[in-house]
Amino acid sequence: MDSAEETGITLLGTPYSAKLRALYNAVSSSYSRPIRVEPKATASDNSVEVRRSEIVLQLRPGSTEDNVAHELLHPILQKEGFPQCFSLQHSKLSKSLADLIRADLDHLIINRRLRDLGYDPHAGFLRSAETYSNVVKMAPPTDVNQMTIFSIVILHELLKYHYYIADPAAEGALLQAFPLVTREWLELKPVIDRIPDVAKPADLWRVAEQFTVIANRTCRNNAAQFIFCDHIGYSPVSIDQSELARKARRVFELSMEAYPNGGTLVRTFLRRTRIMVHAQVFETTAQIHRDLDLIASEYVRRYQVPVVIVSESGS
Repeated sequence: MDSAEETGITLLGTPYSAKLRALYNAVSSSYSRPIRVEPKATASDNSVEVRRSEIVLQLRPGSTEDNVAHELLHPILQKEGFPQCFSLQHSKLSKSLADLIRADLDHLIINRRLRDLGYDPHAGFLRSAETYSNVVKMAPPTDVNQMTIFSIVILHELLKYHYYIADPAAEGALLQAFPLVTREWLELKPVIDRIPDVAKPADLWRVAEQFTVIANRTCRNNAAQFIFCDHIGYSPVSIDQSELARKARRVFELSMEAYPNGGTLVRTFLRRTRIMVHAQVFETTAQIHRDLDLIASEYVRRYQVPVVIVSESGS
């Protein structure tokens, strides 16, 4: 047995290289918690979830190494402070939207990170990725709520096929089939195209902000019975020192509603773009109203709002 085999790693009966073992160990050590590997119960895509006491990696037995590396990079990006979307656990709509777009931001940069590690996803597992052919066959619904969700779905498909899978025909085909999202796509695309080769959390935060602005406007224009930002948030929030030095009420705003199991659900929004950055259930809310008069840095510390501090230039 050579040294590569001796220092490699075997997951669900499949041997992988020392390079993957190093990435696996880096994920575990960065969170100071073990990784539990489980076989996928269905034919769905591989997945990874960072939990309080462990990291759960679900794989199809026999997965290619670049595909496993892809999953292990998600918690690395999360640990580095790249924004992750979150949903409200009591809302089916919220969870459904999050399940759809949860990995979209990571997927804008993850292939670059894989190439930095020596993997070529487009020559590897993405070669057999599904095509957009079934997407263009979808018929837009007539119900205003479903139509709004459908528009968000098509933006997700454009992100997936144009940027992540990098199919050169996808953008034109999807916009031809669904011209209703052309304006929104042409607003979102330049923000994505400005992501540098060495991306920072603030670069993806700008994409999250623009996506939220577009989705919120789509809800309003369609007279939908929901607003995107009430259901989907992003964390941690990229914020600069000058904002943290202001009073919290100049940086954040709140919304409150009765929580199904008692108490009050308090959403914290970044005021400048109305993006949800935190959600928590409180028994009483009088104190949080008063605490909006705190300096923003103290507010985020007191309520444990996750932040990534950036320079005022956005770097």
